[in-house]
Amino acid sequence: MNKTSRMNKMKKLILTGIISIFVISAMLVSVNSQTANNKSDSADGQGVLVNEDSTRSDFSLNVRRNPNGKVVGQASMRNPSFKTGNGQNNLIRIEVSCLKVVGNIAIIGGLAKRKDNQAKAEAMYFAVKDNGGGVGEIFRGFYFDDDESTEGDPQRCESIETDILVLEPIVAGNIQVKGK
Repeated sequence: MNKTSRMNKMKKLILTGIISIFVISAMLVSVNSQTANNKSDSADGQGVLVNEDSTRSDFSLNVRRNPNGKVVGQASMRNPSFKTGNGQNNLIRIEVSCLKVVGNIAIIGGLAKRKDNQAKAEAMYFAVKDNGGGVGEIFRGFYFDDDESTEGDPQRCESIETDILVLEPIVAGNIQVKGK
């Protein structure tokens, strides 16, 4: 191999090395950028609140927005003033599919049955507030309408504004709301 061939080969190796460094750097920046954008909204917690008849209801929730944008989670509320004699479930389980985080408030939508013999679940909406460092607040929520035969759309939680919520303090527990 002559001197010119060796120099050309060396130049190609140096150029390949520099290009490789740029490609790897760009990939690392892209991965870091995607990781930063994948921070997801979430609402977690449990608590106890006092009902109008002085009984206590307890609730729990665990809701997350996955990196692909899909909301998954469950929530439940036990209300002892609802007895099977009046047709109401005293434990309502909600399959959550909608989450809107505004500051420290999470507005949540999902499907639930309010009666054991109900043919299909219907949309239900509620909200929680993270007051930081402990006890939070809850908006007990409402169903799509008063007709248990209509399902409603849980995604309507996106259109509920925080200024219409009447939040009440929980007497025990903790709520954590995290947004992007």
